Amino acid sequence: MFAFRRLISTSGSRLLSSVPSPVCVYPLVERQMKIAIIGQSVFGVDVYQLLRTQGHDIVGVFTIPDANGKADPLAVAAEADSVPVFKFPRWRKKVDGKFQVLPEVFEKYNTLGAELNVMPFCSQFIPMEVIDNPQHGSIVYHPSILPAHRGASAINWSLMSEIGREVSQYSTQMRV
Repeated sequence: MFAFRRLISTSGSRLLSSVPSPVCVYPLVERQMKIAIIGQSVFGVDVYQLLRTQGHDIVGVFTIPDANGKADPLAVAAEADSVPVFKFPRWRKKVDGKFQVLPEVFEKYNTLGAELNVMPFCSQFIPMEVIDNPQHGSIVYHPSILPAHRGASAINWSLMSEIGREVSQYSTQMRV
């Protein structure tokens, strides 16, 4: 498994280094898992690729619908590997003042038989029925410091808050 380190200078988002560095030299799990990925963006692609590199079975990728005819990078990566991709505009609806999971969405998700959900940079509201469904639950992954930096510009605010420091380091590491 590798972590990709990016160093950011105070003069902006200039990439100083992006080299893989080993973080583990032994297997992290005794058996490979069936994983559903619910997320988006390049951050989601990094997590997806790390899990595949570890030999896990990605049973499905759930991401946002295409915007202006352009697919999310996570969807593009999964489709290139022939992994089923689902692009639901929403997972739940309000009925009598309470949110309920959409039955047709939950059925498609549930048929994949995921043992674990990994949710890298998920911007959709995912019902608790989905989060709690797998045998091993869900790992929610976010590319910024929570709860300090969240919302539509979480990564931007994380980078902007580091201005004034000489160098900041961000890494993506996944151990399942």
